[in-house]
Amino acid sequence: MGVMPYEKVIEFFRTGRAQFALGEMAGKALRSDAKMYRYTQDPALKELTKKYVYELIGTMKPNGSISCTAVEEQPGDKDGDIWERKYVMLALSEYYMDVEEDPFVLDALEKEARSIMDQVGPAPKKEVTSLGWSANHIESSCVLEPFMRLYNFTGKQEYLDFARYIVESGGCSGHNMFDQVREGIMLSKVAEPYPKAYEMLSVWEGLVEYYRVVGREDAADKLARMGEKVTFFYSFIAARERVSLSRLRAEFGHEAPDERRPVHTR
Repeated sequence: MGVMPYEKVIEFFRTGRAQFALGEMAGKALRSDAKMYRYTQDPALKELTKKYVYELIGTMKPNGSISCTAVEEQPGDKDGDIWERKYVMLALSEYYMDVEEDPFVLDALEKEARSIMDQVGPAPKKEVTSLGWSANHIESSCVLEPFMRLYNFTGKQEYLDFARYIVESGGCSGHNMFDQVREGIMLSKVAEPYPKAYEMLSVWEGLVEYYRVVGREDAADKLARMGEKVTFFYSFIAARERVSLSRLRAEFGHEAPDERRPVHTR
């Protein structure tokens, strides 16, 4: 504790950020703290986490958003505004689940959610698949997971309805990446031209939570197919299996790892 510059990364929510997505840092740190507290039950960690969760909430803007983007410029686009607010929601929800069921935190989480719903959606609002720095705007659909958490906390239909809107939007612009996986499209081709695993799997985590609530058979099938693809790919990396390069390329395209070279992970 003490290494993470909490005050500095929270200050972005008051004064803005110098480059896109810097607002993710506070949410990531506090989310990690909450998870660690669940494991350690360290009272000093709980005190630190609560202090900075409350400080983050204290940056809330008049429209209820906890955002690095000025209200008049929301929802931000290339600055990663919705991506950053996703991490705020994940941090607050993780705190509520793993540290304490604090009504003040839940109220802030709901206000953040409503500020997003006020701005994002079918026209005249901004479509979720039109917002973000990437070529296919995949990152903004990652807000699906915290919306499903919020629905589970409150049972309020408006949050489930918004989650359904995200799922039905397909996760990115130009494609329905859930259907692409179900149809057997190679992972290297899914959600082109930006098939990046980090953002993509963040969206799929939200689909898992959506399926747990709605139990739709088509969602289960999509998740199963995605799981098969990811399990095959990462079993190769983790176990250094001698899977033929031709088989990998048939499944994943030109981005498949080269079995002749050592595989490094981080």
